[in-house]
Amino acid sequence: MTPTTRASWMKHLEERNMDSKRQGEIALELVKTYASKNGLPSVDEAKRRFGNIAKETGISKEELTAFADAILPDLIGRIFGYKSVSMETSR
Repeated sequence: MTPTTRASWMKHLEERNMDSKRQGEIALELVKTYASKNGLPSVDEAKRRFGNIAKETGISKEELTAFADAILPDLIGRIFGYKSVSMETSR
């Protein structure tokens, strides 16, 4: 859709030039929405995927795992309809 007014055009330009913090917020919401609609992989599948993603992106498996641990409570809450989920993990 092409912006038709000056105001909508300026908003369009601002959205295209968003800062990295906002990009991160949007990316996180996309990940959470996708996972809550499509389900979570098994532990073995997640490890395999994290290994592949680490090779492709240069992000360590440890950092990918920490990211997953951080968003997991919210994902479980979304999947099961809970307002709040708290978790304690150990390895």
